[in-house]
Amino acid sequence: MPPAALAEHLKDGFPDPDDIGWMRGLFPGATDKERAEWNAIQDWVKACTDTGTARVRAEIIAMGQGAPSLGDRTYPPPLCAAVADLPPPKGMAKDWNAYLTAHQEAGRAFAIFFHGAKLGFESAPFDPAWANEDARMLMHATVREQVYRKAMSWPVDGPKLEPAVWQAFRRRLTLAVTQEDAKNTAMLETYVAEHGWPTISRVGQRASGAAWLLVQHADLDPAFQLKALRLMEPLVSKGEVSKSDYAYLYDRVMLKIAGTQRYGTQMTCKDGELVPEPLEAGVEVDAARAEMGLNPIADYQKMMDEGFAPCPTN
Repeated sequence: MPPAALAEHLKDGFPDPDDIGWMRGLFPGATDKERAEWNAIQDWVKACTDTGTARVRAEIIAMGQGAPSLGDRTYPPPLCAAVADLPPPKGMAKDWNAYLTAHQEAGRAFAIFFHGAKLGFESAPFDPAWANEDARMLMHATVREQVYRKAMSWPVDGPKLEPAVWQAFRRRLTLAVTQEDAKNTAMLETYVAEHGWPTISRVGQRASGAAWLLVQHADLDPAFQLKALRLMEPLVSKGEVSKSDYAYLYDRVMLKIAGTQRYGTQMTCKDGELVPEPLEAGVEVDAARAEMGLNPIADYQKMMDEGFAPCPTN
């Protein structure tokens, strides 16, 4: 259970983004009580994260995968993750009143954004080409989470916000993404338990791909991602799931629990250059990619270079 100093600021099981009084102890000028409450919240976040990571490790071992490496990755429950992500970094926590002003302006901007997003969510039609109600559920879930994720590009293609306002706005987006991912993971877990993996023949190709996207983003629950991967594996040869979807999920999951990938879909910045994360020993990556209908790794790397911000040089 979260400490009382945090619990009174929660709404629907997550931090209320409009009520940030629990952060006061992070800033200069806080009272001894406020600092003590802030420290208690940080202690709870650490304990919650450690417990969540231990649970994930135990679940993966119970699935017969062996002791996962996990590296320095942690897997807190969604509430714990949200509490860790919502406060500003220490470099921005210099003036409480200035931060409150930026936060309130970000709140007004987010309210307008959310209203537009909500209208979009509610007006997304049921496409007759979708196979059934299951397909609609999966497609609409991806609409919601993609709207929030794509809004992360706001400084590039959105209305101008002051840097401090954008940083506060971005934290609201991060909270919204965490909430959507938690809701979608729970929904997909229930669906899979009742119906199995959403196959192309059951929900159609687009909705089956939507299910993949939802599990790809279930990053706080790699045990469920591993379960989904195992459900998808025998369906690949039957044409019931996309080969490329399987390849992307395989790399995402195995990097977490084994520290290596097979298809080179996961990239990272190293010495100012975008390169693949470590590959499985002995894998011929272009041959593996071709088998899954993916382009050569050099072409993929070039596409990623062109599509994302340049890697930092230091």
